[in-house]
Amino acid sequence: MKFDIQMYSDFQCPFCYIGKSILDTVTPDYDTEFTFKAFEIHSDAPEEGISAKDYFGLSNIENMGKQIKDYGKKFGVDIADLETVVNSNKALRLAEYAKEVGKGDQYNDVMYKAMFVDKINIGLDKDLKMLASIIGINSDEVDKVLAEPRYKNTLLDNQYYCTKNQITSVPTFIINNKVRITGAQPPEVFREVFEKFEKGEL
Repeated sequence: MKFDIQMYSDFQCPFCYIGKSILDTVTPDYDTEFTFKAFEIHSDAPEEGISAKDYFGLSNIENMGKQIKDYGKKFGVDIADLETVVNSNKALRLAEYAKEVGKGDQYNDVMYKAMFVDKINIGLDKDLKMLASIIGINSDEVDKVLAEPRYKNTLLDNQYYCTKNQITSVPTFIINNKVRITGAQPPEVFREVFEKFEKGEL
């Protein structure tokens, strides 16, 4: 049985990074088709970024950072200290283009690594172009994508869909348009859903 998995995510969401990493340990055992869906979570952040301590509050970020790092380690995912909140709008628009040219998965991996391993600001054009070049998307392509309204409209369409369907947080995984899994859930949660589908229980 084939499973269609849609993931609503933002590259600057650490639980999205953890959740996708967990999913990647499960999908090799099943026939799956994965689709990344952009869901922008900090649209008010400036492109140059803002201190996470200023954005979330000092006590909040310290507690949040420890919780995220500890949870990631449970599944073998190491995450750098959360220092900056960036604007991911351009990176998410470029993700749509990467999907069109068959480089979506590679692009997503590069973006998550940039955010949570290398601490690169994916909101800056120069850094975005450098990261895109890693998977063979050149500067001219990036410029064309960012000047093209339809990629921005796709993000707006995704936001409308999420509002209409009460998707309020990331990551949210939708499997076969029937089952919704929210958050970075353990691998057994995904396996249970897949097995129920295979048994005809869903």
